[in-house]
Amino acid sequence: MIELLEKKTNIDITELKEELPKGNRISISNLRNTKKWLPLIEQFYTVEVISGEDTVAQLNRPELIPSLLQEINSLHEQYEELLRENEKLKMDHLYAQRVKEMEPKSGTELSTKAIDALDELMEMRGSDLDD
Repeated sequence: MIELLEKKTNIDITELKEELPKGNRISISNLRNTKKWLPLIEQFYTVEVISGEDTVAQLNRPELIPSLLQEINSLHEQYEELLRENEKLKMDHLYAQRVKEMEPKSGTELSTKAIDALDELMEMRGSDLDD
């Protein structure tokens, strides 16, 4: 009987707490995408927002959830807008590179390149002409 009591008293309370489900927890995805947080506001004074296994926020005033939800949605919209803007800038940059490659050269630039090419050709054929 004493052994049984010892076994019962050797239970690690922190381990037990970790294994028990907490009703006042909500995952961040449920906070963003559903209304599962509404009953938590009415039922608990403290609400934990979790991501995976980690608590990312602990709200002692659950009425903050609607404003937190608004902020999350706002940040998500800003992120999407920045992604669109980034893609547009990448496309503009690529277009500018292509336009620069296709730009007509000035007359002096073209004549210099032509003279250099002719000089190179003359040097290559110069040995043939000397014979």
